Amino acid sequence: ENGCARVGVAGAMANEHVEAPICGPGGQGLIFPMGGDFERKLPSSLRGFLYLAAMVYWFYGIAIISDLFMAAIEKVTSRRIRKK
Repeated sequence: ENGCARVGVAGAMANEHVEAPICGPGGQGLIFPMGGDFERKLPSSLRGFLYLAAMVYWFYGIAIISDLFMAAIEKVTSRRIRKK
C-alpha cells in the first residue's frame, strides 16, 4: 500500500495472525529498521536517503579495504625467486 513490505506478526491470541508492514509500527525486518520506533516515525523519504547514504559509505569502505588487499596480493605475486 505505502511501499512497505509486509511481515507476519503474532497477535494477542495464539491463533491470531496480523500482517504489519516492516517499516511500520510492530514490523521488523532482518536488519532494518535498526533504530526501532524512532526510525519508523521518520518520513520514508528521509529514511530512504539515510539508507542510501549508509550504503554508499559502506561500499566506499569496502572499496578501500579491497584496494589494500589487492595491493598486498600484487606485492606477493610480483616477487621473483632466483634459482641457483
